[in-house]
Amino acid sequence: MTDRGLLLGDDGERLARAAAALDAAGDLEWSLAHTGEAAQRAVDAGGLAAVVVVEPAGFTDAAAARSAIVTRGDPCPVVVLDFAADVARAVRALRAGVADYVEGDALDRLPGAVREALASHRDDANEARRLETLGRLVDGVAHDTNNALSVILAHSSLLLSEVNDRHPFAEGLDEILGAARRTAILTRRLHAVARRRTGLREHVDLHHVLDELAPVVRRVLPSDVELVLDLPGAGPVVAADRADAEHLILVALLNARDASVHPGEVRVRTGAVTLGPEGARTHGLPPGRYVRLECRRTADRPVDGPADRGPSTAVLGLGTAVALTRALDGAFVIERDHDTVALCALLPAQDPRPLTTPVPAQDTGASVLLVEDDPHVRTVTATVLRRAGYRVVASATPGQALLIAEQRPALDLLLADLVLPRLDGAALAERIRATHPHLKVLFMSGHGPRNTGGAPYLPKPFTADDLLHAVRRALA
Repeated sequence: MTDRGLLLGDDGERLARAAAALDAAGDLEWSLAHTGEAAQRAVDAGGLAAVVVVEPAGFTDAAAARSAIVTRGDPCPVVVLDFAADVARAVRALRAGVADYVEGDALDRLPGAVREALASHRDDANEARRLETLGRLVDGVAHDTNNALSVILAHSSLLLSEVNDRHPFAEGLDEILGAARRTAILTRRLHAVARRRTGLREHVDLHHVLDELAPVVRRVLPSDVELVLDLPGAGPVVAADRADAEHLILVALLNARDASVHPGEVRVRTGAVTLGPEGARTHGLPPGRYVRLECRRTADRPVDGPADRGPSTAVLGLGTAVALTRALDGAFVIERDHDTVALCALLPAQDPRPLTTPVPAQDTGASVLLVEDDPHVRTVTATVLRRAGYRVVASATPGQALLIAEQRPALDLLLADLVLPRLDGAALAERIRATHPHLKVLFMSGHGPRNTGGAPYLPKPFTADDLLHAVRRALA
């Protein structure tokens, strides 16, 4: 089936000339839109391979057309054919990320411009697939690293609990714990760049996320651009898949970085905003309290963007930021003047959840079914729990765990990794709860809270104290 292209413009004669030139090339099957309503319907339908805007047109221009396509989250290259040869309009279109600009008296160049735009777009798509593959690899490496760090942290904290401050090994154990915790922060940064979204929302402190991402961003900033975190007051809280929040912040920061080639700074600010009916209507949001996350690029000369420039922003472009903000029930706004450009996300504000669940001060000797396929993590987890007085039955596979559950009617807690062979942790919990309806569940995860079914989870890596606190809370 031939791919579809769309021609936009309100001058029938110019549209016909453009369509004839493109049809002769035979690259795409072209349809025409003479009005804004027809253009919007075609864009909303999706599946477009390319768009050509024939200017001047009363109902749109190339910059607005590309913005609408990017906002849909289904981007395709936009080429402008300008019969008026307006330099200011050409600059505006190219800054907005239009693939090419063709003057009306060079109509024979239009098919080649569209062909080159399609080839560049395919290269960008291939780059996106390559980065997705790399992201999956990084995600797996981070998971395995978290398992190894769990073993180091748990064993080190157990040993440290057995010695006093004057013991010759105490200082060394403290150093081991500190190094492992610093490495755990590095793996979280890897997740921030590469982790796939989970679709599960939690309360996310944006200041905490920014603190973790700042070192990553500083390494990719030019030496003459400074990153400034201006984060007053307590960290604002939003309800989000943490991976989505991290991805949104990273995209905004990288696009702010690319807004100018001149020296300056990228300043990040957060603040509380209350939108009344009129302000909310402007952004297409319901009235209420919002968190404003602002990444402002200031340069010592007029800024040039932001715009998608090359492969680095073709994947992490403004379309991504718009789609992520919408997924979080917010709005993405760009504000600019002669020497600054601000990329702003408005996200619904949340009140931090108080920890209302009482946590027992001591362990209860409850019966725990532990399911973990990594033998080292399984061993140290069982050791910590048994030393605290719990009765632990450990299993390496979901199949083993199901057999144990059949033979043991008295189980208090299922402690399972979320990612297991053949049957994931959530599905395993559902199967066991069919015969043990009062069973409490706690998941462990080196990836993040994927599908927990509302059950609590313990992020890897963890110390012995982290593990015991999570178990006590799950059983409370």
